[in-house]
Amino acid sequence: IMNRKIDKKHFKKIFESIKQNNTLVHLALAFEDLEEEDMKEFAQCIIENKSIRKLGVYFDYMGDEVGAKNFMEIFKKNERITSLKINYP
Repeated sequence: IMNRKIDKKHFKKIFESIKQNNTLVHLALAFEDLEEEDMKEFAQCIIENKSIRKLGVYFDYMGDEVGAKNFMEIFKKNERITSLKINYP
């Protein structure tokens, strides 16, 4: 889905789908106005996913320090990711 605004309800559905997907190896997502709780849910879905190897994320905002810490949990708990690209202003 490119250049479309997605509401919070749909983010939750997308995150749940990512958790359960076992064939996706490259994921690139762009977020606008992601709040701390959203970042926590995003991090959890990437941690639980068993197939993603390459991750590209583009944020305009990821919350404060708590949001950043939630994001960093991905790399403490998911050793399968071998490539990361982050774009953050």
